[in-house]
Amino acid sequence: MKQKNETKSQKHLRAHEVTALEAWNFRTYMDRLYDRVVRRREFLVAASNCLGNLSEQLDLIEKEQSDKFPEVGTEVSHVSNIPQITIRDPGKRITKGRPKVAKRILSGKQASQIQAKPRACRKCNGIGHDSRNCQP
Repeated sequence: MKQKNETKSQKHLRAHEVTALEAWNFRTYMDRLYDRVVRRREFLVAASNCLGNLSEQLDLIEKEQSDKFPEVGTEVSHVSNIPQITIRDPGKRITKGRPKVAKRILSGKQASQIQAKPRACRKCNGIGHDSRNCQP
């Protein structure tokens, strides 16, 4: 019988768990609210009063929950496991300015030396010499 009560309380906890996305959205909302509140004193006073009332309401809800489920206690406001977020380095991009490895245009002489085929002799078709210094 006790097992069923534990499973009911566990189900109750899971139904009232706050997801990571919900927690993140709430934090974003509170950050925006903070940015607005700090601009003027009237905003700060109004927000402080509202948060004080909210804190009292949360205390009442928490007390009701602990009365219904005494073995659960204060673990009602448990945030589920937040998955690890991996941030990778940004991809390589081509930058402005001179490239680190210069790709210059070769001069005509340099290009001909790289692409030149070895010449063959007209008399004997041998490679490495020409007809002026051919020795048959």
